[in-house]
Amino acid sequence: MTAFGSARALYHVEAADTSAARGRKGVNYSRGRRIDIATAAHSKVQTVDIVGTADGVYLEPLPPPRDTTRARADSTRSPAADTTRARAGAPGAAPDTGAPATPAPPPPAGPARPPGRGRP
Repeated sequence: MTAFGSARALYHVEAADTSAARGRKGVNYSRGRRIDIATAAHSKVQTVDIVGTADGVYLEPLPPPRDTTRARADSTRSPAADTTRARAGAPGAAPDTGAPATPAPPPPAGPARPPGRGRP
């Protein structure tokens, strides 16, 4: 097929990555002085040759939308209880006195060195 003069062509293009496009096709619109379109069996575009000053646009299909039918996590559910600590009032837990916990004592100091002496 050939178009002359102020030629324009609008045709669909198979996506290069058919798994991502899921059957969606891109659209190509081209303009030029002369456009030659070669088709294969079943009218599929094989090649497009544009002669003269040419311009156009290719619109790639959007990826398929997310699956919104899958169940989502329940955003109103409270987080799981912390099982690493005993809760106040639980059997075996220390009574809550309201006073802050006593800090752990510092680690034992190493052997004392006499002042003014360097390392051996």
